[in-house]
Amino acid sequence: MGNLLSKINKQNIFLIDSLGAGLSAISLSVALPLLQKHAEMPLRVLFLLAGIAFTLSVYSLSRYKYADHANKIWLKIIIFANLSYVTLTIYLIFVKPFSATLLGKIYFVIEIVIIMLLVAVEFYILKKKL
Repeated sequence: MGNLLSKINKQNIFLIDSLGAGLSAISLSVALPLLQKHAEMPLRVLFLLAGIAFTLSVYSLSRYKYADHANKIWLKIIIFANLSYVTLTIYLIFVKPFSATLLGKIYFVIEIVIIMLLVAVEFYILKKKL
């Protein structure tokens, strides 16, 4: 894992973040609504989370292409945004349950774990002396 982390830098972490958020946006707006009877999540919740994921994807892609990567503020913003997204997801799925089935909860737990791993890598990059 150390070797993989050494290849991730302040610029390409934004590309990785953008691709992940884009995949979330697609799955939340296309795949999960098609499987809605199995996940039992209201479409408004899925589309809200998809809209946020899409916004984060666009932000990260723009930071990948245009940010001054020596300025740590851009990485701090995406870390904060990812943690906010995870907090909202936990609230919507587990604190204010919308009768999500076990399958729906499994999807969101997997998404949360992946995002938290990404945030851990982002923190690692933020603290690295480059």
